[in-house]
Amino acid sequence: MKALKILAVTAATLSLVQASFAQQSSLKDIQKMYDRVTYLGKSLDIVKLVAEFRRTTDKSFKYKDTLKNEYDLNVFIAQMEEQYKMISKMNGLSNKVTAIKIKGKEATCTVKSTYDMYIEKPPKPRISGWSISTDVWIKTIRGWKLKKSTTVKEEVFSNGKKVKM
Repeated sequence: MKALKILAVTAATLSLVQASFAQQSSLKDIQKMYDRVTYLGKSLDIVKLVAEFRRTTDKSFKYKDTLKNEYDLNVFIAQMEEQYKMISKMNGLSNKVTAIKIKGKEATCTVKSTYDMYIEKPPKPRISGWSISTDVWIKTIRGWKLKKSTTVKEEVFSNGKKVKM
């Protein structure tokens, strides 16, 4: 009887260790994708950025902004392309997974993003800000794919002054 209890405790412990390892492994895989998109975003190479975004995003992708407007993948990319045309210099860009919860083949991540850039349009304002998003990734046979991104909070600044959104 005592041996069965020890086996049960050992099995439970191994299960927790395995779940923790899977979560850490998934976190690393997903953070690598954010890092790649961040690198391409900093480079201002919109062609490569769009290609990478399409590669790492599920075809059913939806984006929801803080005003609750929802966009599909093609509209989101079109907006990103238009926005990148206006950037003259990217001073900084980051995307960091701050929390992850995995349930089956779905990972829900909290992501903090920051940016600092100059816009081409005169008077060439400096635009900076941060956002917190809840991103849902799904595990496919081709790896993790971003399915949904919802911006839950953000602040934007123009030349250091807060912009009302």
